[in-house]
Amino acid sequence: MPQKEDSQRLITSGKVKSPPVINGEIGPDEYTFKSTGFIDISRKSLSNWQSDYYLGYDDKNLYVAVVSPVLDLFRSQVKERDGKVYEDDSIEIFLEPRLSSGECFHFIINSRGTLFDEKNHDPAWNIRDFSYVSKINNHGWTVEMAIPFEWLGVKSPVNDERWRINICRTFPQHGIYTSISPVTAGYHNIGNFIFLKFLNSSSILNLDSIGNLSLGKLDFSMSMYNAGPTQETGDLSVNLEIADKNILKYRKDFILNPNEKFKIPIFKEGFKGKGNIAIDIISHKKGKLYSMIRL
Repeated sequence: MPQKEDSQRLITSGKVKSPPVINGEIGPDEYTFKSTGFIDISRKSLSNWQSDYYLGYDDKNLYVAVVSPVLDLFRSQVKERDGKVYEDDSIEIFLEPRLSSGECFHFIINSRGTLFDEKNHDPAWNIRDFSYVSKINNHGWTVEMAIPFEWLGVKSPVNDERWRINICRTFPQHGIYTSISPVTAGYHNIGNFIFLKFLNSSSILNLDSIGNLSLGKLDFSMSMYNAGPTQETGDLSVNLEIADKNILKYRKDFILNPNEKFKIPIFKEGFKGKGNIAIDIISHKKGKLYSMIRL
C-alpha cells in the first residue's frame, strides 16, 4: 500500500498545454515541473555533480528530460540496442505505473542515443512509437523523451494519481552513480523510489537549485507560475540541520493569482558537517506539490 501523503517523498507533474518539442533543447515553460537534487548513492548524500530533470504529460505521453554536466572523462561507446548502455555515461528512467505491482519499466540512453529498454528485467521487451533525442551542446548533455502511456499498458493518469519513479545519471569514468530517489541497493530498488503525483493543472513548479551542502553552501531557488483560472495559496518550508543542530528554519505562505509568478531564493553558507535538508511545498487545494529530504 502507498504511504500516506504526509510521509511520502513526492514530486508532481502537471499537464502540459502543448507537447514539448523533442529536440534536445529545453524551451521556456515546455515542461510543468523542473527539479534537481541528485543523490550520490554510494555516499548517500547530495552529489557534487548535479543534473536537472523536467516532467510533463498529456493524454498520450509522459514527457521526461534530463540536462546533465559533461565531465572531462566521458564514455560513450555502446551502439547496439539493448547493449551494455549502463556501462557508458548514461541516463536512466524507471517507472512503476501501478503502485505495489512490482511492474517496472526501465529506459537507459547514452549520448550516442543508443537505447536499452526492458520491462520487469526482460530486455526482450522493446517499446515502439518512442520519440527521444540525445544531444550535447554548450549547456551540457540533454536527453528528452516522450513515453507513450499505451506502451506502459495504462491510460493517461487521472488527477492526483500516483506512480513511482526514479531518474538516474551515471558517471562511470569517475565511479559516481546518482539518483533522485534514496535507493540503497542499486538503481532498481523500487521500494525506495519517490512518488510522482499527476495534476490536471498546467501550473508550473521549478526547483532550480539547492546548492552544495558538502561545501557548506545552501543556494536554494524555486519559482511557481499559476496557470489556472483561480487563486492558488499554499506554503513553502525549508529546514536545514547540520550535526543535529538547526541551521535554518524557513517558512513562507504564498498567494498566487491567475497568471502570476513568484520566485523565492534562500542563501546561507559557512556551515560544516553532515546533515540534511527537508523541503516541502504544499498547495491548499492540491495537497503536497513537492516533498523531499536530502542528506
